Amino acid sequence: MLLVGVADGSVDAENLDRRTQLLVRAHPHLYLIRLLDFVPVISGGNNDDPAWAQWTDKSRQDAVIVEFKKPLGPAGDKTSPVAFLIVKSMLLTGFDAPMEQVLYLDRFIQDAELLQAIARVNRTALGKEAGLLVDYFGVGAHLQKALKAYAPEDAEDSIGALASIRDEIPKLRDRHARVAAIFAQAGIDRFDSDEDVEACVQVLADEQLRARFDVALKQFLTTLDVVMPHPEGLPYVKDAKRFARIQITARRRYRDSGLGDFDPSLYGAKVRALIDEHVTALDIARKIPPVSITDPEFLARVRGLTSDKAKASEMEHALRFHIRRNFDEDPARYRKLSERLDQILEALSGNWDQLALALEELLGEATSDDSALRVHVDPLVSRFYGLFEAEFADSTELPDETRVDLIDLSENIVAEVERHAHRVNFWHNPHAQDELRSRLIHMLDDRDLFDFAVQGSVADKLLELARANQALLAERRS
Repeated sequence: MLLVGVADGSVDAENLDRRTQLLVRAHPHLYLIRLLDFVPVISGGNNDDPAWAQWTDKSRQDAVIVEFKKPLGPAGDKTSPVAFLIVKSMLLTGFDAPMEQVLYLDRFIQDAELLQAIARVNRTALGKEAGLLVDYFGVGAHLQKALKAYAPEDAEDSIGALASIRDEIPKLRDRHARVAAIFAQAGIDRFDSDEDVEACVQVLADEQLRARFDVALKQFLTTLDVVMPHPEGLPYVKDAKRFARIQITARRRYRDSGLGDFDPSLYGAKVRALIDEHVTALDIARKIPPVSITDPEFLARVRGLTSDKAKASEMEHALRFHIRRNFDEDPARYRKLSERLDQILEALSGNWDQLALALEELLGEATSDDSALRVHVDPLVSRFYGLFEAEFADSTELPDETRVDLIDLSENIVAEVERHAHRVNFWHNPHAQDELRSRLIHMLDDRDLFDFAVQGSVADKLLELARANQALLAERRS
């Protein structure tokens, strides 16, 4: 029942005693733990017990070393349960196993032998963050002497050669404080409830502050991964989960370009496991609305947020993202939506319930079929007309005859664009695009609707609008 409670979020693993926490976290790996094999690799002697042959025979040693170099897993062609090789002086030189990550020392060792031993775990490998030395005997004190004798250039920087996890504890404390300080400046010192998370997400509306938070969080979580499972790192686990949840929520809310939710590649396996466990338990993927307002479930999920302020904020930034992503395809329509959004935000600022209702109505406009509002049955003609209409935005109401002339011009330009864009690799051919631009300028000049001085810039906008609508143009060819 305890494991079920941890899995569904009804039991917080951080509130359990440390031994139980360890057992709970180990349970998902119980099958692999039971498989783990410890194999001695030792030199033989004339008076050895015959049973030792499995550990002293050269061919058997070679075979077990091959198994050790495979990824952990059941015995097979690609995986092996051999996790530990137990040696005294063997395999300290000429042993090439970059994935070897931990060296346990329980005897006196110094000078060249010490450097050779450390070198076994100081190789880089995919997925390996660092080599770890667990020093039961206290040989670390001999490192400086060995470095001075054999590698004096490294002796001045012992941290670069060997750093104690205990030295990371003050860094962890400081880096946690830096993350917390971002929210403390806004009077937030708790991160437990949905309301606390929402308050933090509101603070991160500022893009520069959000970038600062991302940097500080990466430093904190990277250090935590180094320290864990050292007991002094455990008090920071709760906030690590909470800060990651805040980051996920903020990234989805503000649609940060090029960023995912929680980027596991930035952190070590221990932190990744913690965050994955927390995200799964809270079902964050379901509770936080998806990016696109066109998702059928978007409004239902927005309505499930904790407050009108959260709903309004989610819809505002979802609309801004939608407008930004689609603007180039139909500048006229999305410019109007953007202006309408700004008007609503200004008029209803601080009135969260009314703002949420107004933004929900605007969401409907943004996602509805706009065919009834088009000036032409052909959506491309309407988009080019919208561009022309925007060029007269500072003018008084357009006369009917001018509108008719602009619609006719839009039809002709769409036909001209289609004729040119049908050419193979047109959008990768600057010369062909220059030909189309020249034709557009001639067509503008023939209508006498635009001054000669602006015809070039209008033609450039028409060409960019055509480029943004390549997919629509391609559909018309098929």
